[in-house]
Amino acid sequence: MMENETISNGYDIPFVGDKTNAGFYIGILNFVLMIASCLAGLVTVKCSFTYSKKRFMKWRYVDRFIVYKAINDRVYYFSPLCYTVNVTLEQVNYPVPAFCTMYAIISNVFGLSQALMTFTIAVIAVVLVYFNRELYMGPGDCYLYIEVLIAPCLLFTVLGIFQHLGPNGYL
Repeated sequence: MMENETISNGYDIPFVGDKTNAGFYIGILNFVLMIASCLAGLVTVKCSFTYSKKRFMKWRYVDRFIVYKAINDRVYYFSPLCYTVNVTLEQVNYPVPAFCTMYAIISNVFGLSQALMTFTIAVIAVVLVYFNRELYMGPGDCYLYIEVLIAPCLLFTVLGIFQHLGPNGYL
């Protein structure tokens, strides 16, 4: 892109960004960190199921929340990992708007659900520590995880349909 050209929308930004290739090196670091996070989530889930001899719903709810959080974290970082590979192979900063919207929806859904899950775990920890009471959720905590995923999924799908997600995936 020439210096006198203006950027009309976010989809026409140059691939690397500047002459120092700093974006390329940051991208490599980002790629390595995303792979490490995906592998950590996989190891957490594998170890959780390997070392526990009980059925999943017979585990303590704290252990189940760790598995939910690890699965959510793994999917959250898998989406940008796919995006990074796609952008690197095509050597364009932002692919066509449909791909950007798809990646934005997936990334934002799992990002918001991760935040909601962290908030839920924090409330449970506060009740446990400060009030010295263990919240009994029964085997229905998996429904909480589904609700934590459905609300962001509906929100960001509607935003994507009405094209309110920009090239960087945010409003």
